[in-house]
Parts: sequence; structure tokens; C-alpha cells
Amino acid sequence: FLKFSNNSQFFLMVAFHDPHRCGHVTPQFGPFCERFGSGEEGMGRIEDWTPIYYQWEQIQLPYYVQDTEPARRDIAAQYTTISRLDQGIGVVLKELKDAGHMTDTLVIYTSDNGPPFPNGRTNFYEPGLNIPFMMSSPDKRRWHDISYSMTSHLDLLPTFLDWYNIPQQFEENGNEL
Repeated sequence: FLKFSNNSQFFLMVAFHDPHRCGHVTPQFGPFCERFGSGEEGMGRIEDWTPIYYQWEQIQLPYYVQDTEPARRDIAAQYTTISRLDQGIGVVLKELKDAGHMTDTLVIYTSDNGPPFPNGRTNFYEPGLNIPFMMSSPDKRRWHDISYSMTSHLDLLPTFLDWYNIPQQFEENGNEL
């Protein structure tokens, strides 16, 4: 979240752990921490989260995941944590709206890599390259724009600087470029 206007500025980065694997560190929470915050005994309670538990027998697997019961259980657990992530983002956006800054704030949602499944991250297969990236712009002329261009998180800083007309100054060996 970025806002630069009327000399009122803020930057907020909310880093959710969901939907990363976590069972190897905290096995009591499940392989994707799907039980964390659920209200179950010893799991804590997240007040603004209503758990959605996906049934492994009923889910549709992504095309690149082998159709086995362990894979289905893993995907179902991940979907549960994704629902918690979605609801958490909704809570943050509601707070932004309630504070009166929903229409004058640049909001970006992204992730760090593709899904942790076969043919997912750590390779150059399409599922490993496709990560979410959404931007909500205060510039209404850009609303509903969609791009399928390959991008990198390295593109974000120059985009922010350009967005807010902040001059880019780079130095190499003490000399301005």
C-alpha cells in the first residue's frame, strides 16, 4: 500500500505467511498451517477469519499435479490457507476503506514464487513462473487494465518512483549516472 498526496504519506507492507508450507516446523498446525487460527483447542482464534475447509475428495487438481490422495490432501490444505489469506487481505482493505484512503492509495498484491508442487516453483515451467500480481490504482484511467507481460519485482521500485514523480538518481562509484 502506498499513498503520497497532500503531504500525507504512508507505506504499509503486510507479509502473510499463507499459503506457505509450515508442517515441518509446526506439525500441529498442518502441512500448510490450515489449522492455525481456526479456534480449535491450542490453535488460537483469528477473529476476522471464518475457516473454509476444502474436502480433498471434491477438489479439482491443477493440471500439473498428479492425482493421488496425498496430493489432493495437500492441495485441499493449501486452499484452506488461501481462503484465510483472501479474508486477511479483505480485512486490510476494509480498514483502508474505513480510513478514507481506498480511492487515493496504490494497492499492490503479489507473491514470491509459484506453487510448491511438482512442475511448480524452482523451475521454468509455466506454473512456476505464474505468480499473482494485482494493482489497484488511484488513477481511474488505469482501472480494469490487464497485461499479460512478463514482469519482475525488480520493476516495482522504478514504477513507484515514476508513479509519484520522484526523480530517480543512481550513483556508481560516487558519480551520478
